[in-house]
Amino acid sequence: MAQTSNRGTYQNRPVRPPRPVSKLVRQLAKMGDTRMPKRMRIRCINKTDRRNAHERIKNVGGVNSDGTRWKLSVKKIMRDLESRELEYYVEESGVTLEVILVTDGRHKYIKTTVDGIQPDNLLSLPECP
Repeated sequence: MAQTSNRGTYQNRPVRPPRPVSKLVRQLAKMGDTRMPKRMRIRCINKTDRRNAHERIKNVGGVNSDGTRWKLSVKKIMRDLESRELEYYVEESGVTLEVILVTDGRHKYIKTTVDGIQPDNLLSLPECP
């Protein structure tokens, strides 16, 4: 009998199943900090006219639990990720993808965990109103 994997694929790449508790929460718990960072789902973006993939996203947005929309600058998202007060994620086809802060040596930018160098998952989101 063939063994089946609980891993899925996304854009022909293997994807781990969503984690119930993020790595950040586990790290904070080890340090004695049991606060749960608030998680916000990114559902849309606003692009700039720049060609550089790291500078193409200006704002990201989503919907609050009460149905109101929110929109924040990428600089604000980067500050939130650095401070570890908030976590952001994208959900596509039932797969949760964490948004992380990375640097290419010169520039900081946000991307999802399964993306390569360019933030393709974020760039594929619809435009925010």
